[in-house]
Amino acid sequence: MLISLVIPIYNVEKYLVRCIQSLLDQNLPQTDYEIILVNDGTKDDSLKIANRFAAENEQIQVVSQENKGLSGARNTGLRLAKGKYVWFIDSDDSIASQCLKGLTDFMESYTLDMAHIGFTHRFNDGRESNYSPAIHSSGAPVSGETYFCDLDSVPTAWSYIHNRCHLQKNKLEFLEGIVHEDEEFLPRVMFFVQRVMTYPQSIYFYYENSSSIMSTRSLKSDLNKCIALKNFQFFLEDHSCSPAFRNKVRYRAFILFQTILHPSSFLKHQKEEQDLLISNLKSSFFYPITRIGPFQWKFFVYQILMNLDLKMYSRIRKLIG
Repeated sequence: MLISLVIPIYNVEKYLVRCIQSLLDQNLPQTDYEIILVNDGTKDDSLKIANRFAAENEQIQVVSQENKGLSGARNTGLRLAKGKYVWFIDSDDSIASQCLKGLTDFMESYTLDMAHIGFTHRFNDGRESNYSPAIHSSGAPVSGETYFCDLDSVPTAWSYIHNRCHLQKNKLEFLEGIVHEDEEFLPRVMFFVQRVMTYPQSIYFYYENSSSIMSTRSLKSDLNKCIALKNFQFFLEDHSCSPAFRNKVRYRAFILFQTILHPSSFLKHQKEEQDLLISNLKSSFFYPITRIGPFQWKFFVYQILMNLDLKMYSRIRKLIG
């Protein structure tokens, strides 16, 4: 079997039909790909929808579990997958029609551990914005460390197609029990990848969804980002990464600092909650902030402000907009 599509399902009855129909509208024989729908304790009619499609399509498998979050659902799907490649797809999104053959042919022809794909952002008002990741200047497969250091990589699970055996051989799974697991997962995967390339087509449709995890800010969400920071630190301590890779991880950490301290969320927390977040940030390996990757003057200013006072940084960001 060429590829396994893993789709976590939790309270997505409004979007699931659109997603599954896009997975079925493909140009591979049914025997060459499978669709694994992981019911993560959904409370709406998503399971009924999934079972209806499974009854009509042999390549669809439905498995149910108690709620473990996106990470736990993806890990369950990965353990069940039989395809040479695996693609983690969010159930409120969709993929391009007739795209799987070109994608798997690309993976096969270059013997890749991973491919980075582009996507189209579809907004609620009908607008669309296309994102095409940069292609490495070598024009050939490069190591994950090289790719991660030289190019900007989108930290979303659905942006990458993986060689399943590569993930399993290196014991690469998503950290369970947190949101923003994609951000934590990406550097670990890139470190082990030997051959990665950009797939020069946008074949994923990301839909604006105000109720999605990524659209919902909370104290738990920000504390989970602090957990990701800690895991960045542990990974760098346990592995012999190149200086360039370490610095790119520091850049990723800096981005997390920015999102945690963004005034739209940070200043809405209670004082005790703000203090808890500040304590977590200051105790991380990444504070005070040193080099932060690609130079932009505003990043340099942000770095100075953060190192002076994290709360002050948030207040000044609110003033300057």
